[in-house]
Amino acid sequence: MKTYKFIFCVLILITCLGCNSWLITPNPEQSQNYIVVPDSIYPASDIVIPNHSEWTKGHYRERIKQFKNEPLRKGDIVLIGNSITEGGGAWDQRLKLPNVRNRGISGDITDGVIERLGEICYYKPSSVFILIGINDLFNPSLTAEYVGQNILKIARIIHEKSSHTKIYIQTLLPTSTKSMIPKIREVNDILKKNTTLKTYKLIDLHLLFANEKDLIKAEYTTDGLHLSENGYKRWCDCINKFIK
Repeated sequence: MKTYKFIFCVLILITCLGCNSWLITPNPEQSQNYIVVPDSIYPASDIVIPNHSEWTKGHYRERIKQFKNEPLRKGDIVLIGNSITEGGGAWDQRLKLPNVRNRGISGDITDGVIERLGEICYYKPSSVFILIGINDLFNPSLTAEYVGQNILKIARIIHEKSSHTKIYIQTLLPTSTKSMIPKIREVNDILKKNTTLKTYKLIDLHLLFANEKDLIKAEYTTDGLHLSENGYKRWCDCINKFIK
């Protein structure tokens, strides 16, 4: 008899627990912590990008680790690029939007961006702003044609795998180095001529930052390449027109 009573009590307990489980409403924010993101969407931890400097090789891996720890969310606005983008820091604060994410890697080149597009294609952000290629042009072994085509390739990959993502390609910014003028101009011409592909919209940042000699305006730069705070403010003013 005691055995039956024990079994009966256990069954009642199980039933109650089962009923209570239906009353628990999962917290979406908490449940996200348990989502397993495939590691394959990120470059391998030992990846080596050809034409990366020794410093950039290490920094690239460090940034990828950060990206894994702070993953994107569907619907984010992503800025992807090199040190000019990374140097902007908290873009969500700059643009006053909580879903803006910084995916800049100092020293990165177009091939480096191509290798890390898995994250973009997986999370399918609402829009992506691309500014990449200037570091490529400082490498004499990489032609402007190669760089321009790589930027178009970046847009094509995103468009094919995340068709609802709005893609904005930004023209390369001017620098204070005269020898870079024809290279930058050639890349930007490629980007302008291929807008008929309709996979991206072009934002002509170069036009906003260049002086009458086609060099970067002094008030927008700290060293002839990277942006000053005035430069970032000018950039934000431009981007805001496309996200608000």
